[in-house]
This record gives sequence, C-alpha cells and structure tokens, in this order.
Amino acid sequence: MTVEFERSLDRDRAPWKLLCWLVLGAFAFSALDYVGNRSHWISSGSLRDVANVGREDSLHNFASSVQELAIAGVALVLYLHARRAETRWARFEWGVALGFFTWVGVDDGAALHERIGTALQNDVSFFPSYAWQVIFVPIFTAAMLVTAHIVFRTRRAPWTRTLFVAGIGCYILAVALDYLEGRFGAYDSVASAFGVTVPTVSHYSRVVEELLEDVGASLFLVALLRHLLCTVGSFRLTVASRSEPGPEG
Repeated sequence: MTVEFERSLDRDRAPWKLLCWLVLGAFAFSALDYVGNRSHWISSGSLRDVANVGREDSLHNFASSVQELAIAGVALVLYLHARRAETRWARFEWGVALGFFTWVGVDDGAALHERIGTALQNDVSFFPSYAWQVIFVPIFTAAMLVTAHIVFRTRRAPWTRTLFVAGIGCYILAVALDYLEGRFGAYDSVASAFGVTVPTVSHYSRVVEELLEDVGASLFLVALLRHLLCTVGSFRLTVASRSEPGPEG
C-alpha cells in the first residue's frame, strides 16, 4: 500500500502569516511572565515557575526548543534537496546549517552550553562574563556565516536575506545582554536609577534577551522557509509498505 501526501503553500503569504503568529507568541510569553511573576495573580510557586521565561524548565523554554528544532527540520529538507540537485559544497553548507540549528534546539532544552561553560570556567577565568561565550560564540558565528552564505547567494526568494540579517541582529543583541548579565555589578547602577532590586533588573533583562532570541528564531525559520518554498515549490510525502510475500508453491 502506498500513501501520498502533497501540499502546496502560498510562498508569498504563508511565511508572513507564520512570522506574525510566532512574534505574537513571543510577546505572549513575555506577558505571561509578567502575569505569573510580577502581578501576583498566581499564588502557586510551581505555576509561577512554569510562566517564568528565565527558567530552563518553563513552558516558554519548551516552545523555544520546538521552534528551533522546526528550523532544523526545514534545514533538513533543504539538505536532502541539496544532496540531489546541488554541488558538494552546497551539501556541506546545508549540513552545517542542519547541525547548527539541531544543536541550538537540543541545547536550548538541555542548557548544554551553560553546563559546559560552567565545567570549563576555570580554564577561561580571564573572561569577565559567562565562560560559555568564549567557547561557543566563535563556533556559532562560523556556523551562522556559513548559513548566511547559502541564503545570500540566491536571488530566488525576495526578503529572505533581510529576514536572515534581522535574525542575526536579534541574536547579537541577545548575546550582548547575556554578556552584561554575567558581568559582576553590571546592573547595580540601573537598579539604583530606577529604585528596584538588582534581581528585578536581571530578570527583565533575561525576559528581553529571551524575547530577542524568539524573534530571531522566528526570522530564521521564515527566511529558510521562504528559501525552501522558492527552491522546491511543493512537498510530496510518500509512505510505501513492503510488498506482502507471495504464497510458496
């Protein structure tokens, strides 16, 4: 038995609709964080933790990991297409993009880079902020540049390059905020100026950081999806079972 599924998407409208919903969802998680942790509408500590954007075991962190793995899924389809229709170098580039976004999705769910950075903190004690940035930012930058090269060399998908550059900008700002968070005393003057505690400033800095990462991931997803739609046009999934063995005779 063979089952086929084919779906065509409007490559001009569908990605923009998706981007609007994803960005709206990112702001919704920020609003949920405020409701759960600052408005005192939720009395249960465990439920506040679910809404806390800054926690690794929150609802937001789960959704963020799923979104990043969705980017990896689009990169996988583009890699499979490159294996059939593009050069060896293009296959390598899409393989790098696939590995990078797969790592980001898994890492976001398991906090791998923070754990590895903590384990190696003594070896990079010269760095004034979180140790993971010394180790992983150069690797992430190289992978992002390889992926950007794929996107920039094609002219088949208008706005794709702009979306991708905007996503990179969001990630750079997020890393900058994370750098400030890791510096001792970086938020003291801000807390003093606004008359709030340092943990409050740190928390909202983390909320803005996660918001930037979510918007950046949304831009990456839509950019690669537009690239995919302009490259392959439609999708066909075929599931075929093995033929039944005939009667012996």
